Amino acid sequence: MKRNVIALGLGMALLSGAAQADTVLGVYAGASQWSSGLSGKIGITDTDFSTLGFDDEKNNVLYVALEHPVPLVPNIMLKQTDLSTTGNATLAGDVQFDDINFTSGEALMTDFDLTQTDATFYYEILDNWLNLDLGLTLRQYKGDLTAMSMSESETIDLDTLLPMGYVKGQIDLPLTGFSLKADANVISYSGDSITDFSAAVAWKASFLVAFDVGVEAGYRRLNLDLDDLGDLETNLTIDGPYVGFTAHF
Repeated sequence: MKRNVIALGLGMALLSGAAQADTVLGVYAGASQWSSGLSGKIGITDTDFSTLGFDDEKNNVLYVALEHPVPLVPNIMLKQTDLSTTGNATLAGDVQFDDINFTSGEALMTDFDLTQTDATFYYEILDNWLNLDLGLTLRQYKGDLTAMSMSESETIDLDTLLPMGYVKGQIDLPLTGFSLKADANVISYSGDSITDFSAAVAWKASFLVAFDVGVEAGYRRLNLDLDDLGDLETNLTIDGPYVGFTAHF
C-alpha cells in the first residue's frame, strides 16, 4: 500500500543539524487515565457505534522518554495506549463485519481492542520556555474486533504498523511550575487518515535539581478514517478528558 505520510517531522534530516540536544541525560515518564467515548461508524454497513451498546471506558496510557546531549541522534519515546471496550445490543438493522452479516433483531456482543504502541524518534528544535519537538512515530496497532451472536461469530485481527508525523509544543509559564502543551501524530495515505491530538495544562514541582514530579489534565482526540485496518472499515472518533502524573529524572 502506497503511503504518503503527512509528516510534520518531514525534513527532519535537514533540521537535525540545527536541532538542540539536551545538555544532560534525562528520563521522562508518565501515566494517565483517559476517559474516552466512541462515536462514528464501523463495518461494511456503516453501522453507528451508538447502536452497538458501547460504554465509555477508562483507558490506561503509559510512556517513557529518553533525551540526551548527543548531536544528530534523535531522542526516543515509547508510549502505549490500551483501548478496549465491549458492547451489547439488540440490532436495529443489519450489520456486516468482513464476510459475516448479522441481521436485525439479533442480540450481538462486540469486543473491540485497538491497543496501540508508539516508538517516537524526535529532535528538540526549541528547548527553553518555548519548546518545540519534531519527529517520526512508528505506531503498532495490535488488537481485534470480535462480534458474536447466538448463531455465528466473526473476528477481525488488527495488526498494522504505520509511520506518523509527530509534533509537540509547550509553553512554560515562568516562576509558576505551570505549562501549556499540545502534541499530535498524523498520517494520510491512499484516502485514509489517522489524527491523534492532545492538549493539556500541566504543573510540576522540583524537589531536587534533577528530579521533578507533576500532574496534568487535558483532552485527547483520536480520529481514524480507514477503509482497511486489517479487514476493518471504520470512521471512528475516540475522545475525552484525561488526568495523569509525570516524573523527570
